[in-house]
Amino acid sequence: MANLRNRSLKVLGGLMLLAILLAVGFWLSSQRSGQQIAVDSNSAEPGQAASTASSDAPTIEVGLIVSSLNAAQYGYPRQTRMLDEMYDSSFDIYPVIDPGSGDDAGLKEVLDSQFRGQTPIDGGSAEQLERMDVLVVSHSVLMPQAEVDAISTAVSHGDGLLIRMFLGLDQSGLTPQVLHLNGLNSGRYGWLPHNTLACLVVGDHPLLGNLVGMKDLRIQLQPNGIYGQINGQSLINVAPGEKMPGVPAGVVFSPLFVATLGNGTIVNCAFAGARPIPTELDRATSDPFSVRAIKWLAGKAKVGKAAPLASSQPSLLSAPAATSISN
Repeated sequence: MANLRNRSLKVLGGLMLLAILLAVGFWLSSQRSGQQIAVDSNSAEPGQAASTASSDAPTIEVGLIVSSLNAAQYGYPRQTRMLDEMYDSSFDIYPVIDPGSGDDAGLKEVLDSQFRGQTPIDGGSAEQLERMDVLVVSHSVLMPQAEVDAISTAVSHGDGLLIRMFLGLDQSGLTPQVLHLNGLNSGRYGWLPHNTLACLVVGDHPLLGNLVGMKDLRIQLQPNGIYGQINGQSLINVAPGEKMPGVPAGVVFSPLFVATLGNGTIVNCAFAGARPIPTELDRATSDPFSVRAIKWLAGKAKVGKAAPLASSQPSLLSAPAATSISN
């Protein structure tokens, strides 16, 4: 009888323990489920917010000039290599092509491989160019006059313009129109073959980031572009004592400067495009230099396009007398 009672107690104890374990397990399971629901719910919100933020975030419309006329003599890679420097999630990049060049087989190949089906912008249409926030051009030696005219109009009406090396260097010569588009009032072309020169930061500007005030820092650049009387502000100059072939003594070559044309703003990078941007300049802010320049120009474009139209004739803002040189 005692043994039977002991066995009954053991069975009863086991059942009670099992019931407790089941209850605890059920409670833990429900807690995990609740926590998982909460985690999923919380993680969904940022995702939705990010998606909303992405769709609401302002897109910067960028037009990269891809000229078949220029490519016939100099190829496309010198014009499109800046794409590697222009990646940013806020950019929507369009090819800007010469008027009437859409059937060019070589151009079609470049558009298909590098612009992922983006509809080309007619470079001869100021109206289409003005839909862009910023125009970008690299190694533009030859450019149809209709395109020079349209870009001049678009920039004068507020578009930003980022130049690597030069724009329209030889098509019409360095006419006043071409000089103004390059951000100068008067000037000549200068080029240092193969080598670099020490250059100094001379400006105080957002494009320079943490380089502002570093007057003793020497940045190695290969000057290649137009120099002369700048319609704006020099940011980096070739250091005194460095020799530029063909540049008269006492005349300053500025490999980086900003300028204005009408309501538009120009950033001219008069240095070789085949070399990487110097690390000091590229890392001066959280954005790489070309991305930084495009964003800054886009901000200026919003102001410029909203303002009353200014004269398309440039005015000399701040260039030292030593930079002045006749054509």
